[in-house]
Amino acid sequence: MDLPAQGNALQGAMAAPQAGPGSGAGGTGAPANPLMAGAPVSAAPAPTHDMTASTLHHLSEMRRHFMDLLKNPGVGKQDMKGPMLDALADLMSEGLLDSKKSVAMIQMFPEGPDQQKQWLENSLQMLGAAQAKILEDHRMSHQGTGIYAEEVKHHKRGGGHLDTIASVMDHYKPKGRGRA
Repeated sequence: MDLPAQGNALQGAMAAPQAGPGSGAGGTGAPANPLMAGAPVSAAPAPTHDMTASTLHHLSEMRRHFMDLLKNPGVGKQDMKGPMLDALADLMSEGLLDSKKSVAMIQMFPEGPDQQKQWLENSLQMLGAAQAKILEDHRMSHQGTGIYAEEVKHHKRGGGHLDTIASVMDHYKPKGRGRA
């Protein structure tokens, strides 16, 4: 799969949004991430089954929380920073985000209700693209059902989720580049 011009969807969705044009207070609300810039990562070896299952779980839970925020009748009309903090706290309590990434995300969450809604919509698109990317990469070299509910049964649960996610981030990091 060729990656979009803005860079690697998986890196962007997995890492906390970073400051950049159009993000944060006063911007368009679109998450930006310097890790997304650079060469496509299609040449990386396929992720392991555990990496794939862990990433799908991680991204699905983030999507679920962001979709819940978009279902809020106040989205686009009132400040959603409080509900966003609640969503991030839930993700942290579920062991899916650490405090550093949660703080970075809330710092980049726009101030205006319209921008917040756009940020959430853009984040959902990026998370969906990341899910599709990791599934495609995994299917390239692993036989499996391709059905998340079935595949996740084989995923080990426990305290290693954040370590697995960190290994996925390293796996998809463009080679020859340091972290931004």
